[in-house]
Order: sequence, then C-alpha cells, then structure tokens
Amino acid sequence: MRKLIFLIIFLLSLGAGLAYGWVIQPAVRTQNPLNSLREDYRADYTLMTAELYSVDGDLDAAFTRISGLDPVAPTEAVLLAAAYARQAGYSINDLDLLMALARDMQARSPVLLESTP
Repeated sequence: MRKLIFLIIFLLSLGAGLAYGWVIQPAVRTQNPLNSLREDYRADYTLMTAELYSVDGDLDAAFTRISGLDPVAPTEAVLLAAAYARQAGYSINDLDLLMALARDMQARSPVLLESTP
C-alpha cells in the first residue's frame, strides 16, 4: 500500500512538473549572434573551428563558421583569436592550429592592409 501511494505521488509530481515546464511557463529561446560572445568564448569557438578544419580540411566550412564571428573579416577574427590564445596561455598545439587556419584563410582571401599616403 505504501509503495502504491509513493508511486501515485511520484507520478502526480512528475506530471505537475512537466505541465509547469511545458505549458504554464515554457523556456524562452533566444538566438544570440556569435559576434556577441565574450573574447574568451570567441577564441574557444575559433579554436574548435580550427580543430575541425585540421580534421576535415574543409576551408569553406571554416569560413562559414568564422563568418558568424565577423562576416566582414573572418581572417582577422582568427588572428585576433590567436593573439588572445597566446596571451591566455593556450598550448602550442592550439596556437599552431589557429595559425594554420589563419594562414590558409589568408592564402585564399588575403587581408588587405590599409595603406597610408
């Protein structure tokens, strides 16, 4: 009898919790752009992209991913992430991955430096 009462109370509690979370006050989803990330998260995201690129070699996919951080200058976003990674003490392997991605992106779409007259 005690087990039956426990089971009924458990199921009622579970149902009430699900009803509250799904019907009464469901979670609100927001879509925050990647360029709103903090600098450390931007560096981590860029590092993850560099790791994927080192495995699959798909530069177009890497450009697409990094363009979420900076659609105008994705190569500069990788260079900034590498600079932050160096300052934050990332491993040599991580820095090599970031620099390889930056090098390949720059070879495909060179960054034009502004010239001063």
